[in-house]
Amino acid sequence: MSGWLNQIDQGLFVSLRGFLIFMVAYSLIISPSGLAVLQHFSLRLVLTFNGYTPWHYARFLDYCTEQLLLQRVGGGYRFIHRLLQEHLMNLELLRM
Repeated sequence: MSGWLNQIDQGLFVSLRGFLIFMVAYSLIISPSGLAVLQHFSLRLVLTFNGYTPWHYARFLDYCTEQLLLQRVGGGYRFIHRLLQEHLMNLELLRM
């Protein structure tokens, strides 16, 4: 890799690392609800990278709604078909 590309990669890494440190500090110190946001984001990262949920969870839920598997109720979702809900409850947890 040429020298200038290596410098760009290093600069980008330093910038991203600095941004991440800033966001964690902001979340924990300045923002009153920052800890909840940090916990939510951390949980999404763990579930996604271990293959349990898709990263774009809202898109996935909207797709399930379009396919008439879920119904949007207020700010949440519910299964339309009771048999499907019971079937999914009885499955073992498998990775995607």
